[in-house]
Amino acid sequence: MTSNEIWEVIVKKTGLSKHNFSTGPFYVTHAEIKKITSTINAPNNRKEIRILGYQATREQRPQYFIDNNLFLLPASNKGWVVIKGEGYIDIPEINTAPVEVKSKLDFEIESFSVGISEMQYLDFAFVHGITQQFLEDESIELTVRGRKRTPHFNYFVNGVEVKCEGVQTEVDAGYEGVNSLTLVEAKNSKIKNEIIRQLYFPYRKWLMDIKKPIRNVFFQFEEDSKTLSFWEYGFKDYLTYDSIYLIKSEKYQLIT
Repeated sequence: MTSNEIWEVIVKKTGLSKHNFSTGPFYVTHAEIKKITSTINAPNNRKEIRILGYQATREQRPQYFIDNNLFLLPASNKGWVVIKGEGYIDIPEINTAPVEVKSKLDFEIESFSVGISEMQYLDFAFVHGITQQFLEDESIELTVRGRKRTPHFNYFVNGVEVKCEGVQTEVDAGYEGVNSLTLVEAKNSKIKNEIIRQLYFPYRKWLMDIKKPIRNVFFQFEEDSKTLSFWEYGFKDYLTYDSIYLIKSEKYQLIT
């Protein structure tokens, strides 16, 4: 049984197919999902909560979600919420030539040649001064990294209120400077869109934790061209998930 077929069973047995989204989003617990999938004849790895819930791009959604303009978000560490509306942000192509940057270091960091992790590329950009150049802030230092839990908060999507009872978020890097904290979501491969949650949930958490303004950045390293791309996004209204907009973008290439 395919993932789409598993989701077809979930949609039917949870009552999602009959839900009226004009009255609000659809909440479902992980326990309910596990009870339903326990009766499905499919490999266990296809029925795992983590696998079923991984819908980081528009294309990774089950077909029912695509056909009905739905997307999935965590509502707590024990359940999901299904929402009608636009849950993703386009990552536009940067068509201008990369800005050539000369490293501010006077020696080679050999350890960067070992591994290809997202955090490694972020560190590469930072130590060579590329991150500082994009943010136009030489005061920043790496101060945030890893997983943290959000407090409870409410937000709106397509004018409908959604409740979040505290979920785990992850920040690939957070750089604090004199005037702001920048939170970065990083990818080491090229993608065309990304779920807004990756920027919005950490943004909401840190808005509640510190007084400085929060900046939101998507970062991508392209191995073939050896370019580092940055997109900065903002939210017109901090309470509105789908109020996200692009502020600026730039592509860089390190020269030696």
